[in-house]
Amino acid sequence: MRKTLKNQLHKGFTLVEMMIVVLIISILVLLFIPNLGQTKDAVEKESDKAIVETMRTEIELAEFGGDKLTEEEKAELFPEGKKKDLFEEHFRGK
Repeated sequence: MRKTLKNQLHKGFTLVEMMIVVLIISILVLLFIPNLGQTKDAVEKESDKAIVETMRTEIELAEFGGDKLTEEEKAELFPEGKKKDLFEEHFRGK
């Protein structure tokens, strides 16, 4: 059987169909990207809470022997990084 030129032209997707697919994908991306940012912020907040609770436990364990630690001794438990920043914020109020 002989194929006509008209049948050969209609085998692929049309430009309009491709534009509709791209439009749908773009809308889905616009819907999901803001949610990902909010989720990241919520996870970081929960992580910070967990770290602060762990720090409280570390301080309690350090004081378990009976002596109270001074503020400087407590600060020495968390010398650098995220824990130091959280210590300054939550325990010293800075």
